[in-house]
Amino acid sequence: QLMERALHAVSKSALPRLNAFRSMELNNLAYAFARLGRTESNDLYAGIAKEFARPKRVVTGQDIGTTLWSFSLVEYFDKDAYRLIASRVNVDDAQNYSPTELANSVYALASA
Repeated sequence: QLMERALHAVSKSALPRLNAFRSMELNNLAYAFARLGRTESNDLYAGIAKEFARPKRVVTGQDIGTTLWSFSLVEYFDKDAYRLIASRVNVDDAQNYSPTELANSVYALASA
């Protein structure tokens, strides 16, 4: 129950200020919550997706691939969230993604 309270506090604290997080920190937050099986953290996942969609935010293939994979891991299948993140993938950038980043992104999109 202590872990539950701590994760709830982290989620509630992070949500209103996700715009202050770097992309890697958002990616890490999504990954950590997914690895812990936090299926009830939909508001947090939606907020992370919206942050990744901001045009001025710099995102890498790892950020996109790992975040989408994290969403699929906890079965967070909000099509709008996936579309927001997928909108950041373009041909020029995708050519620089590692095979793992490409595979994670496609796997997660296929799971949506």
